[in-house]
Amino acid sequence: GLKTFAQVGGVDANTFDACVNDIERETKILQAKKDATDQLGIDHTPYFFINGTAYEGDKTADAIGQVVDQLIQANQTTTTTTTP
Repeated sequence: GLKTFAQVGGVDANTFDACVNDIERETKILQAKKDATDQLGIDHTPYFFINGTAYEGDKTADAIGQVVDQLIQANQTTTTTTTP
């Protein structure tokens, strides 16, 4: 499970257990999540932000890659046209 995954990543079992059982940390994480979802108006998942633009719904890796490619191309065009 998750503990094994953490151990493979170099986290020892005691550190993992301490983190998972830290109620104060959990409360802070959940509050930060609530604050972010309230501020951004997110009411469901999946929800992606790429370069400040929201993309809702189940996007494939290819669809996200196309968005990123378009942003890179647009940036290169802008950079090329504004460079003397």
